Amino acid sequence: MKKGFLFSASLTVLLALITTNALSQELEKVKCKENWLWGFVDKSSREIVIFCQYDEVKDFSEGLAAVRRYGDWGFIDKTDKCISTFKYQRAESFSEGLAAVRLNRKWGFIDNKGNEIIPYKYQQTGDFSEGLAAVRLNGKWGFIDKAGKEVVPIKYKDVGFFSGNYALVQYDKFWGIVEKNGTEIVPCIYSDTQSAKAAIAREELKREKMAAQEQERVTQEGINPITTNAYDIILLYSGDEIKAKVLETTDQQIKYKEFDFQSGPIRNINKSEVFRITYENGRTEVFNKHKGTTASPSNRQSLTNCAKNTAFGLDIGIGGANKKFASVLGIRVMHHFSPYFGIDFFKINWITDVYTSSIYTPWAMKIQIMPGIRGNTPTFFKCMSVYSVFRLGYGMQVGDPIFGRLLTDFEGLCLETELGLNLSRTVFIGFAYNYHQFFGNLLGYADHSFSLRLGFNFGR
Repeated sequence: MKKGFLFSASLTVLLALITTNALSQELEKVKCKENWLWGFVDKSSREIVIFCQYDEVKDFSEGLAAVRRYGDWGFIDKTDKCISTFKYQRAESFSEGLAAVRLNRKWGFIDNKGNEIIPYKYQQTGDFSEGLAAVRLNGKWGFIDKAGKEVVPIKYKDVGFFSGNYALVQYDKFWGIVEKNGTEIVPCIYSDTQSAKAAIAREELKREKMAAQEQERVTQEGINPITTNAYDIILLYSGDEIKAKVLETTDQQIKYKEFDFQSGPIRNINKSEVFRITYENGRTEVFNKHKGTTASPSNRQSLTNCAKNTAFGLDIGIGGANKKFASVLGIRVMHHFSPYFGIDFFKINWITDVYTSSIYTPWAMKIQIMPGIRGNTPTFFKCMSVYSVFRLGYGMQVGDPIFGRLLTDFEGLCLETELGLNLSRTVFIGFAYNYHQFFGNLLGYADHSFSLRLGFNFGR
């Protein structure tokens, strides 16, 4: 009886030692030439530890590796033991105790036992970093914690990941910085990530400098830090901070005294210049919010607001050339990739020419389909700017300018250039030149016209 017990105990200890040794090994993925499948080898000895049997694998992270077999993903430990069933369409490595997995075309998170922790409902996810993970829902990005709670609002076009207390976020085309509590500590007014990072570096430097100055003042004046009056921080859109004692906020202005000169005059600052006030008790007040984000008075943001991203356009015009009167009706669909550059996906022109020769007065109508490129200058008064367009396409003519008969074989290339003034986001006026090179019965025949245009944009 004792011998049996000793044998059983020895076997248990031996298995435990083997398992512990296996789990402590550092493994590296490898693809075997014999069957072109994936497995894992010991990094030191290069001996195969997990047989090559998987279609695809990821590196071990937190003791587990995502592996794919027969088209589905699951997870194994370093002894090749499955910790979850092979049922996922995609799987990412573990980070901070959780791994993102895709099931039924939605992403969620599981723990290292294979249990669902955060439901499968997201379009995309990132790894957890600093306790938060980026998630995409309904085309927008934000951050959640390990309980699945939305911490940073899901409203951004793109986001980075948290490093320390901060993460990059992008709203529309501009970048800013958010804290872990979801506050935009640097507003989305920067056109690139490097500028946004530089802004947060400046802010951290200012905070360190102010803390050092405050500590020095406390030391020099012998003030008890517990009874020292705190100050309010006014953060401007320019990135500058004002250390102040806020006295009053009105609809248009904020009245304050400089904290270091409270016996001095009362100062005013326009609300439109202020992004946020952080009061001495820790409460924050963010100004100029619009549709869930901060409105920026910057020139870049104004330009963006003055150019419709995608719009259906209608323009009408009158003009003429070569002894003829022309009326123009145009329909187009345009898109702006930036406030300064855009394209016309297509433009359809109906140009009706009435010839005013004393001998005959026939008519002809040209139908033209032309894509093109467009550009805007910076605004110079509210949303007013100069625009230019160049279009190139193909068209046909109905009618005969010589014999007055109905013919439809006047076809060929056409181009149009246009220069004008955007009076607002919706209305513009312009001057256009249209050239049409025909082929067919009258080889080499060309037609051209000039016209004044008035147009309207409808869209967002």
